[in-house]
Amino acid sequence: MSIAQYSIARTTFQSTNCVVGPDPDYAGKAYRIAQGQHAGADYPDDLRLPMSGNSPGKHTPDALHNTMRFLLVSHRLGEILRRELSEDVEFLAFGLINHKKKVIPGYGFIVNLIGTADCVDLGSTVGRASVLKPDLLMSIEVLSLDVQRIPKDGRLFRIKAKPDVLIIRSDLRELLDGQKITGFSFFELGKPLPPMTI
Repeated sequence: MSIAQYSIARTTFQSTNCVVGPDPDYAGKAYRIAQGQHAGADYPDDLRLPMSGNSPGKHTPDALHNTMRFLLVSHRLGEILRRELSEDVEFLAFGLINHKKKVIPGYGFIVNLIGTADCVDLGSTVGRASVLKPDLLMSIEVLSLDVQRIPKDGRLFRIKAKPDVLIIRSDLRELLDGQKITGFSFFELGKPLPPMTI
C-alpha cells in the first residue's frame, strides 16, 4: 500500500448542520470511547445526545460533528461500516435530541474503533507534544505516517499518538463517496492542515 491511499477523515463543521453535545450523565465515562477503549459493557441502553444550543444548525448529515470527538453516524452509515469493517468495533446506539427537545430515537451509532495503530512518523510530523506524555500529540499541523507500520487490513483506524484522529483507506472512502455519505472532510497526509483541524 502507498501512503497516498490513506487520508485523514474528520467530521465537517457547517453552520447549517447541527453540532452534537455530550450527555452529562455519561460524560465521566465517555473518555473511553474517545481513546478507543471498550465501553459497551456498561453503555446505557437509552443514551440520548442533544444538539448543542451554541450551534443553531438543524441539518443532520451522516457523520455528525460533535464536541466529544466521537465518530457519530446515522443509522445508514453505521450499517455500511458494520458491513465493511473487519476490525474490532463497537456500534453503540443513541437517540438524538433536536433543538425543540424532541427525541429522535434510534437515530444512529457511536462507532467506537477499538485500539490504535502505532504508525505515526514522528520525524516528519509537525505538532505539539504533550508535556506529560511526549509520545502523545496535543495538536497536529502536518501528519505523516510510516506506511510499513499501517495495519494491513486497516480501512478506518485511530492513531496511537492522537486517538481521536481517524485515518481512512481510499477504497472505503470511495465506497462512502459512491453511497453519497455526507458529513466528512478528508485531508492529505504529509501536507499542512488548516488551523484547528486536528
